[in-house]
Amino acid sequence: MEGDKLNDAHLVARNAQLDAASLAQWLPKSCLIYVTDARYLPLTLTSLLTASQSMPANMEAIIFLDDVPEPLRHEAAAFLGNYGVTAELEPFDINTLFADTARIPLWREGISRTGFARLGLCGAPRGYDTHVILDGDTLVGGDLGELVSVHPSGLAAVSTGHASSFWDYLYQDRSLPVARDYMNAGLMMINAAMWREERISDRCISLVTDRSLDQKLSRPMRDQEILNLVFGKTFHRLNPNWNFQKSRSWQLPSQRPLIAHFTGHISPWDERDRRALPVFRKIYTEVFDKMPKAFIPAIDSLRLNGKNLRNAQRFNPSFGRLNFGYKTAWNPANAPMVEDWLSLLPWNR
Repeated sequence: MEGDKLNDAHLVARNAQLDAASLAQWLPKSCLIYVTDARYLPLTLTSLLTASQSMPANMEAIIFLDDVPEPLRHEAAAFLGNYGVTAELEPFDINTLFADTARIPLWREGISRTGFARLGLCGAPRGYDTHVILDGDTLVGGDLGELVSVHPSGLAAVSTGHASSFWDYLYQDRSLPVARDYMNAGLMMINAAMWREERISDRCISLVTDRSLDQKLSRPMRDQEILNLVFGKTFHRLNPNWNFQKSRSWQLPSQRPLIAHFTGHISPWDERDRRALPVFRKIYTEVFDKMPKAFIPAIDSLRLNGKNLRNAQRFNPSFGRLNFGYKTAWNPANAPMVEDWLSLLPWNR
């Protein structure tokens, strides 16, 4: 009798569950957006390969390309196609977004202007309810169908938890209250209708080109800081595992990343960087080995050198917290949470 009741309970529970096809029709139509230049294109393609594993049926991928030669664009499309991944690779002219690109503040060598370009491109695609904007230096291990089911009324992102003194200067002389939180823009999800109706792109770009406060600020605002100025008090806070960075691996090493984001100097795409978990390095090694020769110059340009390479090789994973500056690395104790991530790649599924 008890067995019959148990079976009945399982049957009720099973019938109550939505299957994938039923769920998909209720999800908002969405697109996954990357903005990249030629140098970071190999990272972007790697991120998309992992994301494709869990993209819902009504989600499409768009890669906006800044100054990427047409032959390389075709190579990228063919590479994705070889593994059953489709994406719209859309060239854009940054001069159509900024009247004077010289005013884009690139505060460090090697920083790409595409971060600022996405301010004008986040809302560009038409026909989608939700836009997910993702940095190229990410790997996607979570279910993107679960992410887009949030369907924010504005912008959704992960809070970084900075001390307020870090961004107070953004609000000086603007008569704006200091935001209670600060988001990382490596993963953002926006309501497309809101973005267009509120003319968010125009507002962000005007802040980029308005340099009247340069002498009062310690440095020009980054694209992420501009987004915080606009959304700092109103953004929807996502589970931090959707933008899981190395600091979280030390705070909560037993948490499973949903999206791993390699901020700072950690570079798993360079196999010599012992600060990155082995599975992350293996993913990039596998993908780069399969890429056409046309990508070799970009891949080589991403390799570490100088002090950063010495720091990367000095880290000993077995020492963990005993390493000097151990928080510059991903916590080795987090490795079991991602040990199966090689299966994210199309040829390993």
